[in-house]
Amino acid sequence: MRWSDWYDSGRVVQDMLVAHREDNDRRQEDSDRRQQVQLQMMLVHREETELRLIEARESADKQMRLLREMHEMAKRCRVRNGKLRTA
Repeated sequence: MRWSDWYDSGRVVQDMLVAHREDNDRRQEDSDRRQQVQLQMMLVHREETELRLIEARESADKQMRLLREMHEMAKRCRVRNGKLRTA
């Protein structure tokens, strides 16, 4: 085998290695992008869940206040009517 044949075959191998490395780099970049998108989606979902939880707590607090007010109003009505009962 002549020197030029060795050189050419070595060059082919180098070109193949470079192409393989570039392909791997592209795949890694794609994987990184997908992972970043998934992370962003998870964060958005978490924020939405936290907002729903806050809204649910506020709603529950409001309902409890209304129930306490209704209980107090009923208690005042019983006192006015002379029907105070203690539990």
